[in-house]
Amino acid sequence: MTNIQSTFVFIFDSGKLGSSFYGEVVFENMINGGELSDNSDAIIVSLGNIFINHRYIDIEPYVIKDEFCTLDFDDLLGQNHFTDLPFCWIVENLSSEIAYAIDRRLKEALEGYVGLSRVDKSSTLERRQFWKYAVKKFSLHGNTITSFQDPLLVGEFVHSEIATQLGYTIKYVPQFDDDQDDEEKVNIQNKGTEQAKDIDRDLLTLSFSIRQELQISGVLLWKSISALNKIHFNADGYTNTHLIEYPFLTLYFASQGIERIQKAIVELVCKKNHIQESEKDGIYNLLMSHAHDRLNKWIEEKEGIKLSTNCRKLIDILSRFYNTVRYARYTDETFRWSTSPEYDLLFELKPSNSSNPNDDIKNNFGNHLGKLANTYFAVYDKLCSDLNIFAYELEYDSAASIIYGYSEKPKNLYKEFLRRQNAKKEILYWLMKKASEYPKYSFAKEDALDFDADSIEHYLWELIFNSEDGQNCYDEVDCLYDELCSIDKEKWKKRLELMDYLISEK
Repeated sequence: MTNIQSTFVFIFDSGKLGSSFYGEVVFENMINGGELSDNSDAIIVSLGNIFINHRYIDIEPYVIKDEFCTLDFDDLLGQNHFTDLPFCWIVENLSSEIAYAIDRRLKEALEGYVGLSRVDKSSTLERRQFWKYAVKKFSLHGNTITSFQDPLLVGEFVHSEIATQLGYTIKYVPQFDDDQDDEEKVNIQNKGTEQAKDIDRDLLTLSFSIRQELQISGVLLWKSISALNKIHFNADGYTNTHLIEYPFLTLYFASQGIERIQKAIVELVCKKNHIQESEKDGIYNLLMSHAHDRLNKWIEEKEGIKLSTNCRKLIDILSRFYNTVRYARYTDETFRWSTSPEYDLLFELKPSNSSNPNDDIKNNFGNHLGKLANTYFAVYDKLCSDLNIFAYELEYDSAASIIYGYSEKPKNLYKEFLRRQNAKKEILYWLMKKASEYPKYSFAKEDALDFDADSIEHYLWELIFNSEDGQNCYDEVDCLYDELCSIDKEKWKKRLELMDYLISEK
């Protein structure tokens, strides 16, 4: 490795240094080997804690993981290595060879020593700027320590006794003056474009945010199935008798949901493998893309999985939709092949020998999406286990628990949707057969609205299928309310109160 001069940070666990005066312990261990005196240029030493306000201290996002880093992140994550705040020696103008020599010695001699990393003063990431809050204490050149504190104001150099015993000479200068650094200490708001690339997060923060991403992903996939159920496929092609938004939303929600769990997996893999600085630009570009196929390829390579042919086919369809078809209507080229490109993409799931394209396409979509979600969740779940986090726990009443809930085998999500529709029908059927046993009916003294009996079947269908909140049903109720309000406004108000009370969480 090439010998370079740089700013290095030596990191210690302040709770494992065996003394309440841990700064003194670190000072003695840093200089007693004599390596710092061999540095060709004068070094400048800053001291301070990294204030990580979490019960579990995860140092990883604060340091640069490159060839100079010697921290064992697996040990730190697995053993909860830190017992108190990280304490740092930040040494400027230090030779990398000397930094490594000190690192090797400290790892053998001092239990509270954690490891070595570099400081990148050009970084705009807030966590990487911890060095700005450290106080410049002294310089060292040869056997001379020059303290930056004014002895007339604060007394002699705090470690002068140890330094003198080890053969060092102490000198003093007025408080070290560096206007540029002082300005930076109070102004770190300009995070720049690099802040957007802050994909190296604290484990606790990552755990909470990735869990939310998983839940959002699951809800989006369920909305995709809900939209799919409102499409009608036939052998002759799309007839425009159903709204165009449903094929669009089927593919849009599915592509969004799959992309979010793919990206959640990428971040977990990066955390587990301690993503290197040299990889971050590539990973960031991947996370900012909508490349389902490239995201999947990365996951397959990193986690050693291989998707089935059907899952790959679905990913290809979702990728083409999101990158080409999603905005196809903003160009005339759309109409060279279809007035409904979303429908055409979904129709690719029709078996060649299909006699019932409506059921076959929906079942294939539900099967493939269920298998894909199940495969990704298995990877996600294992990564959580490896990292000892619980980001796989979902809210019971979230639709995500349907998608990612425990199942011995992958679900056909379309059939799962139909089963839940069936459950709703059973509730309505119970009310039809046992209305007198519904307790709230005892409060219902008002007569029913005068619906057209022939329309009730359609209104019930709207309730089950939630077809844009039941437009036909709403229209008739609205007309009947207008009539009631014009005849007896107080009776209309009481009826609204009754409806507000019936079938509610109040």
